[in-house]
Amino acid sequence: MKRLFTLTVLICFMITYSSAQEDECSDRYQKKVFPLVDFQGNVDFGSWTTRNGANVPLRYDVYMPKGDTAALRPLVILWHGGAFLDIFKKTSPDITTMAKDLARAGYVVISPDYRGIRDATDFFRKEDLVKEVVGAAIDGNKAICHILSEIDNGNPYRINKDEIFAGGVSGGAVLGLHLILLQKTEDLPAELVNWAREVDNGAIDDLLVNKYCGNPDIIKGFFSISGALVDTNFIQYSPTAFLHFHGTKDDIVPYDVGSPLFGLTDAPTLYGSKPIHERSLEKGTYSEFYSYENLGHVPFLNLDLLKIIQQVNVVNGEVYVETLEAMIRLMMQKIACEPKKVEVTGIRTQATELSFYPNPAEKYFQINMPESRQWQIQVFDLAGKIIQQNSFNGSRHQYFTDGLAKGMYVVRITDLQASDKLFVGKIIKQ
Repeated sequence: MKRLFTLTVLICFMITYSSAQEDECSDRYQKKVFPLVDFQGNVDFGSWTTRNGANVPLRYDVYMPKGDTAALRPLVILWHGGAFLDIFKKTSPDITTMAKDLARAGYVVISPDYRGIRDATDFFRKEDLVKEVVGAAIDGNKAICHILSEIDNGNPYRINKDEIFAGGVSGGAVLGLHLILLQKTEDLPAELVNWAREVDNGAIDDLLVNKYCGNPDIIKGFFSISGALVDTNFIQYSPTAFLHFHGTKDDIVPYDVGSPLFGLTDAPTLYGSKPIHERSLEKGTYSEFYSYENLGHVPFLNLDLLKIIQQVNVVNGEVYVETLEAMIRLMMQKIACEPKKVEVTGIRTQATELSFYPNPAEKYFQINMPESRQWQIQVFDLAGKIIQQNSFNGSRHQYFTDGLAKGMYVVRITDLQASDKLFVGKIIKQ
C-alpha cells in the first residue's frame, strides 16, 4: 500500500518533543496498559424534537480504564458516522473498538448521540440534508456543554478540563469540523444560511456566539476520519490542532471537492480533507494529513463501492493501528504525561509510591509519611529539573504551592538520616 503522508510541524520542535517523551513519560497514554475497561452507558445530556413534535433523548456512553487511580485523565469525544441516518448509533463497531483501545491506554472516552435522518427521501432534498447537519452540530455542542458542566459539578469521570480532544468518523467528522471551524452563520454559503437558521429556532447563531457554553478553545485537537466541510473559505486560524485521514478513492465523502454519497443525492458540494488541510495551513493552523492512495471511505475500513458490495476483508488492521498511534502522538504533545519512575543516581533501592491530598492542589497539598523523621522534599518538573527543595520534621506536613506554576510535578521525599528510604509521587498544581 502506498501512503502519502503530509506532516506540517516545526521539525526542530518535534525532534525535541519526541526525545523528551521517550525519556520522561511512562507507557500510560501511549500504550494499552489497562487490561479492562469500565463502561457507563446512556447518560442523558439533552434532547431534540422531530418534525412531528416527538421529543427524542440524547445520550452518551462513557469508557474509562478499569482500576485507574489517576486524579485526572484526558478526555476524547468520538462522534460516530453513518451518513446522518438515524439507524447508525454511538455503539457502531468502529467507535466502540477505538473507544476501548483508548480507554485501555488511560483516556476517558465519551461517545455521544446526535440527531439523524428518519425519512430516506431527505437524501434527495438539499435543504433537509443541510438542516440535519446543522442539527447534528447543535447536538454536538450540547454534549460538550453537558460534559463541561459535569466537570464543574463533581467531575464524576475525573476529566482534566485542559486536556479535551474530539474526533469523528464520516458524518461524525463532518459534524465536528463544522462545529469547530465555523465562527458565524453568515460564513456559510449564501443559499444555506436561512436553512441553517430554521433549525431549532435559530439555535446555530447562539451556539456560535457562545460555543461550548463559553469555552471556545476547549478542544485541543480534532481527529477527522473521512470528514468534509460545505466550504473552506470560512476556515481561519484555529488553536485546535487537526489530524485528517482520507482515502483517495472515497465515493461517500469526497477526498478533494465533489458530491458525496456517490453523487446520488441532492447534497451540497463538499470539500474533503485535502482542501481543508491546505486551507488550514494557509491560516497557520496545526494540521497533519494522512492521505491513503487507492483506499476508500474510512481508510481503516476501506469502504469503497466494491468493498461495500462484497463486504469482505474490509478491516485494514495496519491502517487502524496507524490511525490510533497518530491520534495518541498528537495528544501526547498537549497533555501532562505520567512521568517514568524516578531513578535516583547512586541509590539502588526501589522507591515507594506516595500519594498526596488534595490532588490536584490549588494552595497546598498534605503529606502523610509512614513515620516521624526528618525528611527532605524535592519537587521536579517533567524535564527532571529541581524546582523547589525543602525539609520538614515529623510524619505530617502541609506543602504550600504558591511558587509553582500550573502543571504536573514529581515529588521526591527522602529520609535525611537513611538515604535508602525513598518516596516518590506526582502532584498536579491547579
